[in-house]
Parts: sequence; structure tokens; C-alpha cells
Amino acid sequence: MKLKILSLMVVAVCALGACETAEGYRKQLTQYQGQTTQQLLAEWGKPTLVNRLEDGREIWVYKESKDLPRGGYFDHRYYRTSAKFDTEAGDAQTRRYIEARKVWVPRYILKSVCSTQFIVEHHNVVEEFSFRGNGCLANEWGI
Repeated sequence: MKLKILSLMVVAVCALGACETAEGYRKQLTQYQGQTTQQLLAEWGKPTLVNRLEDGREIWVYKESKDLPRGGYFDHRYYRTSAKFDTEAGDAQTRRYIEARKVWVPRYILKSVCSTQFIVEHHNVVEEFSFRGNGCLANEWGI
């Protein structure tokens, strides 16, 4: 029963928190294809880096990185274990069970990075995009 309630709580948190994914990020970036660079500048700001391709197009690169603190709490780990015992008849038997142990999860820093590139054609129109990194996440449902 407790496991069922916990599962429902996890689903509710994902639904309310609008789980972020790389696919959601890709969907979000597709809105910029065919748009002018003015919209890109208004929403993303000045690019971190601009490179020019041989054919005259430009690659606008936006880089973002942040440190996300994690840990610093107690959690439970579950272990399969067994115990031997004698029955009233004198037979030796083994009982198997799962034991929960409280463990400390030490603090650590998760590095979140995302590099997004937009290819801009001659008339200042966003032609295509690409991205890389564990921090390139967005809500899939547009919330």
C-alpha cells in the first residue's frame, strides 16, 4: 500500500513539475527555425560565440553551465538478506527477507552544461539548430 502511494506521488510530481527532457528542448528550439535573429536576440540575448562558415552563414553558439548541489540527506537502501533458524521440530530453515538500512548521501555538485548552436543564413534568418549537453532540457508539454 505504501509503495502504491509513493508511486502515485512520483507520478503527480512529474506531472506538476512537468518533467524536462532533451526531446522537450528540441521541440522548443524548432520554434526558432525560419524566424529572424531579432527574435533570437530578444529571447536568448547576445550569443557566447559567433563563427562564420565558408558559405557566408553564421553559427551562433550559446553556452550555459551551472553547478547543481545535490545530496546532504538520509536515504534508504534495501538489501536482500537471510537468517537461519530451527523450527520446533528441530529442522534448520532459512528465512529470506529484505532489510532497509538508513544511509547518508553526502553532498556533491552536479555540473549541468548545454551548448546550443543556431545556423543563421544571409538574411538573418535561423536555418537550423543543434545542441549538446546534459543541461539541454525543457518541458515537453510547453508548461
